Amino acid sequence: MYKETTARIIRTIRVIRTVRTAKEGELHMNVHELNRDQLVQLKQSYLCAKYRNISYGELATADDIVTDEEVFLRYDGANFTEDDFS
Repeated sequence: MYKETTARIIRTIRVIRTVRTAKEGELHMNVHELNRDQLVQLKQSYLCAKYRNISYGELATADDIVTDEEVFLRYDGANFTEDDFS
């Protein structure tokens, strides 16, 4: 369980927090179009950016700590691709 959580956290930290220019033909999504897993990864990334010393427990429960509305407001206007969450 800890290995899976650690691996997920490492992937989450890699989520790009700024808008990237997607390659031609890639599907662009706004924050409202993200699936639940993508939204949770974005919440984890948001916590890492907002606070310096985030625990693994806080990252694991980011979905409970950060509201969807908070993420929608923060990333309104940003475009994402599948590569942002791989």
